[in-house]
Amino acid sequence: MDIPTFIGSYCQWISFKDHFTESMHRNPSLSDAQKLQFLKSKLRGEPEKLIQHLQISSSNYALSWSILTNRYDNIRLIFSVHANTLLNIPNIEQQSASGIKSIYDVINECLNAFRNLDIDRE
Repeated sequence: MDIPTFIGSYCQWISFKDHFTESMHRNPSLSDAQKLQFLKSKLRGEPEKLIQHLQISSSNYALSWSILTNRYDNIRLIFSVHANTLLNIPNIEQQSASGIKSIYDVINECLNAFRNLDIDRE
């Protein structure tokens, strides 16, 4: 399974976390050192810097995963990013099918993200 590279976008965190958790984190055939090595290979930018000081070893895997989840597993920030995306959809300069599809896609992506966050709406 190909896991996308994570660059620190809150919009992409849940997808990255789900891919990584299912294919690596819960994989009993991999050692924690192997998991950490793979994790480090899939990080760029801020997330990479958060754990770059940790050597690849079995004892540092849980700490690395904890650092990342503490930073990015923030439902309020994830919701906020999607809400801002939804509220700041650019106007269409000229009406066209592609422009309307683009707006529809952004709205649909944000609404699906809200559903996936499983936020209590009451």
